Amino acid sequence: MHLELVVGNWKFDNLFVPFHGEHQIRNIGIALAALRCYWADSPPPRAEEIIRCGVANVQRNSGIRARIEVVRRDPLLVLDVAHNPAGCRALVEVLSQPPFPSSGWNVVFGVMRDKDYAAMLDELGKIATCFYIAAPRTERSCDPHTLAVATRNRGYAANVFPSIAEALRAALASGMPTVCLGSFFVIEETLEFLDEIEARA
Repeated sequence: MHLELVVGNWKFDNLFVPFHGEHQIRNIGIALAALRCYWADSPPPRAEEIIRCGVANVQRNSGIRARIEVVRRDPLLVLDVAHNPAGCRALVEVLSQPPFPSSGWNVVFGVMRDKDYAAMLDELGKIATCFYIAAPRTERSCDPHTLAVATRNRGYAANVFPSIAEALRAALASGMPTVCLGSFFVIEETLEFLDEIEARA
């Protein structure tokens, strides 16, 4: 997205930020405020150009992935590392606004058993049509059948799959917008699956 950002006496018109959501804009603002303090009164030559380039390329330069990251357009596929109720709330807020469809999402979901997955489901249910549930490959994972029961008890449709890859495959086959989240482990397995598909293409 392109926006106007003001940090102290710095003003950036038409700044390209490669993230979705106001929470990410706040994060960029905080980073720029720290940089402004670091440089104090002696910013380097071409400081604005450096900042614009750094913000525009933050994903490539940092390796940060899955912050409401659109990885496919047809069907729409979004990855996010939300793994607690606050993260799910921020994600749902973004996915409920243009350019995203406000509802009708497939949700590929796996979570650690020590997380407040009940509150996460309450947030995600605001946009979900169906949950595709699987356990990431870690001993901390919540049992997918337990998670499916909690999902259905809230009135949401839920299907259980033997792996994140199989859950994603089924979700994409429906042709509906899909979001994958619940854990960094979910995203790791999602990216592995997508890399395998690309390698075979």
